[in-house]
Amino acid sequence: MPPDNDTDKRDFRAILFLIVFAAGAYFYHVNFQGGPCARPIKYHLGTFDKSFGVSKESFLKAVSSAEDLWEKKEGKDLFEYTDKDGFSVNLIYDDRQAITERDTLLKANIADNSNLADSVRSELLALERQYDLASARYEKMLADFNNEQNAYLQRVKALNKKGGASGNEYQELTAERNRLSSGIAVIEEQRNEVNAIAQERNDLAKKYNLVAADINEKVDIVNQTAGERFDVGEYISDKEGERINIFQFENRDKMIRVLAHEFGHVLGIEHVSDPSSIMYELNVGTKVSLGTGDISALKELCEKK
Repeated sequence: MPPDNDTDKRDFRAILFLIVFAAGAYFYHVNFQGGPCARPIKYHLGTFDKSFGVSKESFLKAVSSAEDLWEKKEGKDLFEYTDKDGFSVNLIYDDRQAITERDTLLKANIADNSNLADSVRSELLALERQYDLASARYEKMLADFNNEQNAYLQRVKALNKKGGASGNEYQELTAERNRLSSGIAVIEEQRNEVNAIAQERNDLAKKYNLVAADINEKVDIVNQTAGERFDVGEYISDKEGERINIFQFENRDKMIRVLAHEFGHVLGIEHVSDPSSIMYELNVGTKVSLGTGDISALKELCEKK
């Protein structure tokens, strides 16, 4: 009797279903029985762009530190680093990091120039006081000289009107005239000092204005992107697999925080409302530690059965 092909196919599909079901049940038992934190989740280093200026060793240490934030709080291994198994952690350089690096340099330059501007401004204020004192001294010397010169001329005029000066009077007038002549040189010297201070003051004012203009220009550039919000990292799970992509960080602490944030998503933790927490939607915190929102979410997750 010839074989029944339709019956064989049905039997094959039934056997295949049982195999798939058994495999799925085993996978569920191994991975989830006892809760999501029952066994470590494997991961490996994927794309590593050297444009960030960090070494692979330094980056992996930051990854380990991010992993430790979760593991130390739970007291168990939640993640396991491997050569190629599990989800990938990728460091991807694009405009986000380029803008961050540019703004970091600009902010440092702004800070330096602000210090320079403050120093120049202090010098300028000191010169303003010096100029005011020198100018006031010059004005007084000039006024005193004019009064003394007018007195001398009035005396000469009065003596001439009387018919001339006596021998003693003539000697006195000559001494006074010589003294006034010497005074002119002193006054001229003071005038030159005032002008020199004024020139130095003007030069410093120009320098201050140039520094201030440079600061304002750089602040404008930084402000152009200050209001932008972009993803500094992401966790993706799709048909191509699971992966963490890291795009931007300002320093090592920020790098650890964004890595820890995405590790939290791998665990299954959603965003929390506390801005200081690792799992807040924006990387605005400064502490490299879990916040109360993170700890509560982890505890709830690991207690699931």
